Amino acid sequence: MPEQNDWSDIPGAIPPEEAERSIGELRSWAMANGIDPDTTSAANILAARKAAMSAAQAAVPLPGPRAATGAMSGMNSLNLTDGWQYDVASIGAEPHLIRDVLERQSAAWLVGPSGSYKSFIALSMAICVATGRPWYDRETYAGPVVYICSEGSKAWGKRMAAYAQVHGISGDRHPFYLRPAPIEIGSEEWEALAALLEHVRPALVVVDTQAQCATAADENSNSEMARIVKRLAAMANRTGAAVLTVHHSGHGKEGRDIRARGASSIYAAADTELKVVPKEQTIDDRGQESIRYISLEASKQKDMPTGPVVTLSPHVVEINGATDYYGRPVTSLVLVDIDPPKGDDASTPEEWAAMLYAAGVREAMGRDRLIQEANVKGLEGFPRKAAEAAKVAKAHKELIARKAAEGQGAFDE
Repeated sequence: MPEQNDWSDIPGAIPPEEAERSIGELRSWAMANGIDPDTTSAANILAARKAAMSAAQAAVPLPGPRAATGAMSGMNSLNLTDGWQYDVASIGAEPHLIRDVLERQSAAWLVGPSGSYKSFIALSMAICVATGRPWYDRETYAGPVVYICSEGSKAWGKRMAAYAQVHGISGDRHPFYLRPAPIEIGSEEWEALAALLEHVRPALVVVDTQAQCATAADENSNSEMARIVKRLAAMANRTGAAVLTVHHSGHGKEGRDIRARGASSIYAAADTELKVVPKEQTIDDRGQESIRYISLEASKQKDMPTGPVVTLSPHVVEINGATDYYGRPVTSLVLVDIDPPKGDDASTPEEWAAMLYAAGVREAMGRDRLIQEANVKGLEGFPRKAAEAAKVAKAHKELIARKAAEGQGAFDE
């Protein structure tokens, strides 16, 4: 190999400014490996070096069953495994916590404007996971639930009672654990909770709300919120649970305009983001907003479909046997799943049927009697025309049959 090699015998010429350094490196490697650089072409030296590197790489043992001692023991200490080993039969075999909505061992956020029933949605998920019941026709993976309720804990009992009453859930005890006060994320108390839950192995941990459990962090700071997100993800990894954090939105109240309040690092790190979109909001004479129904949408998923999840309508339920201090019936809200209304039309027969069912009308009946029941239950705007009322009666009868088939019969009167 000549001292001044112009690299003309190498496919893809090396730039001249790199030639001197490259020649020196090649000469050194050749002499170290018993090759005479003065009698061997640069192309042959490069080919020999490439072959030697390939042989060296092939000699490194792979992790797993083929792992060897020596250098491989250092790799094992870093928890490296054979990434090329997979079992087609096991792909997708792991059940979701809630089918196509929440995965197990994940960090998820439930985001929406104030007053959009976020806590009611989180509570319904928690009850269904703790009892192993379907969540609005979606299968759940049953397991213990831990709910950190930092807002609205005074109303907790009646919300639970109303949901159980409407869905026919018995009074048997279920693995549902409530913390009726916030826990600061990252505090000693938080770490103690995480250590405890490593042994409890809950299926779901609900943090309601992020604002109340992260008061020490600036929610507009990406660096500070990244630490909060990291601790929530660590909770999921340590316990195997889905950690669902309820958070307020701060950007718009409709569709794509809705996103989590504060730093963008929340969305970036989330495995799942569920977004509550209020529909058909009205304002009464006192300036108070009323939401006719809401759409729950999956705005981000790692390995599940995004898009609409369920449409829910809030309904007032009188709790059987409960009266307040003044002797009046105790009521609470329950979200009932409905078919998405089309356009700006009035309520569909299916929606009216769901309203009647939620109000306790669990017996199929004709249109005239159904109109009377709607009056008794205070369902304003119920169809009065015979043809429309007949459609509601049919939808109501079909709903009762469907609920009975699902094992959700009438609750005890």
